[in-house]
Amino acid sequence: MTQTFSNIEKLSEDFQKLFESEENYSDFQIICESKEKEEETRIFKCHKSILSARSDYFKSLFRSRMKEYQKGEMVLQETSGKILLNILLYFYTGKIEITLENAVEILLFSSKYLIEELTSLSSKFVMENCQLETVVDLLKISESINVHDLSRFCYQFILDHFEDFIKTPFFEELEENHLIQILSYDEIKTNEFDIFQAVVNWGKRKSNIYPSQSMSEKQLKYLKQGLSNLISKIRFIDFSKEEFNLAWKTDLIPKQISRNIFQYQMISSLNVDQGNQFIHKYQKARENRKSLIFSSRLRFQSSIIQEKEHIHKLREWIVDKEFFLQMKLGFSAKKNGWQAKDFHNLTDNKGKTLVIIKTIDNFIFGGYTSVGWTTNPDRLSVKNPFNQAAGWISDPHAFLFSLKNPAQKPPQKFPIRKNEQEYAIYYDDSESGPWFGRDCGLKKDLHEGFSTFGFKYSLPEGMTANSLESTNFLAGNQYWKVEEVESYFLPFQKN
Repeated sequence: MTQTFSNIEKLSEDFQKLFESEENYSDFQIICESKEKEEETRIFKCHKSILSARSDYFKSLFRSRMKEYQKGEMVLQETSGKILLNILLYFYTGKIEITLENAVEILLFSSKYLIEELTSLSSKFVMENCQLETVVDLLKISESINVHDLSRFCYQFILDHFEDFIKTPFFEELEENHLIQILSYDEIKTNEFDIFQAVVNWGKRKSNIYPSQSMSEKQLKYLKQGLSNLISKIRFIDFSKEEFNLAWKTDLIPKQISRNIFQYQMISSLNVDQGNQFIHKYQKARENRKSLIFSSRLRFQSSIIQEKEHIHKLREWIVDKEFFLQMKLGFSAKKNGWQAKDFHNLTDNKGKTLVIIKTIDNFIFGGYTSVGWTTNPDRLSVKNPFNQAAGWISDPHAFLFSLKNPAQKPPQKFPIRKNEQEYAIYYDDSESGPWFGRDCGLKKDLHEGFSTFGFKYSLPEGMTANSLESTNFLAGNQYWKVEEVESYFLPFQKN
């Protein structure tokens, strides 16, 4: 029988004694000539075998037999004796005390001298203690020493706190390359006009122009040049008309971008299909990351929809662009309840509403209404003959959509047919959840759904209404079970 015993703690203690002993049989010494005037030069007696085992830098140094190896010593000037002592003790004992005061120095030293484990430990420490006031310094340090995990963390930290971050003076400490990287992310949740204003103020500070100061033509020209690489990263498509008019008056937006946005706003407000065709002209450039102005940020947060393509599709399909940008989650079956009354209590009389459904088979679909469900019976265009408080509501802009379907077809939008607009959505707060026409809806128990897709809404090309194919298209069956239901509307909207 074999049994393994371990006494790492005793080993650590003995190696610490070896390091601290005056007669420790050392064969190498490190002379620390600190740049701090009040700190005297310190000499640390070490062992080549320990140093080479704990650091790839020292391993290479001794293997190459450079002058330090020949002399049996090396001189360090970039760190303090206190920090070096801490790190050497870590070499011998495996223990180190990292604090807010010494973490960055330890990180810099361990990175330079290829102490991988200590780089990871100190990097983790500064991540856990990162603040708005320290993140820019950490980002710059991480890039200077090529600690990519820390760089990625800093960018994500800034994205997660961007709305607060742009209000701090630390935002102005970012370099242009940092801002270009940050503005390229789709995940920024901050209002786009606020981002534009922050970028302009950043440019003014870099150009020594006070934010409230009126600019001369020369200053404006200089500022325009300085911001040219950043302005192209602003998602002007996410501006409201009022916001874009204000931005346009700054005279910082290139004329071609201004013309494109004004044209898009004009066309999309009149005809959504033309507006979307206008966007498609820039699809290739967007995919190549050459132009971002027609690519919305992913401010939309849903527990159901995770894929960027699906979010962009919803943004493309909804006529009212400002609704998409400002809508908030108003109902979640998992959070608010699985009865029809739970849905209607939170969703009725809210006007424009987006409903998203996910089945237990992972199919995702839903519908949009520009009028919403209402408790006002006078709004019913066709009443239920058996219940005068229930019936259909007319909506020319309503549509169903499919994002993930059994046929593995790409995301598609299915508008209400023109001759069926009075049957766009069905209202019965006591007996059913959200219903679109007679095509798709949820029962009193929101866990259960029903589909006769194609009854009132348009179908995919080549598909026949009342067929098995159309019935099963959205969820794989006429009857299906629901994993989650979400509805979105404007928090301040009242119908």
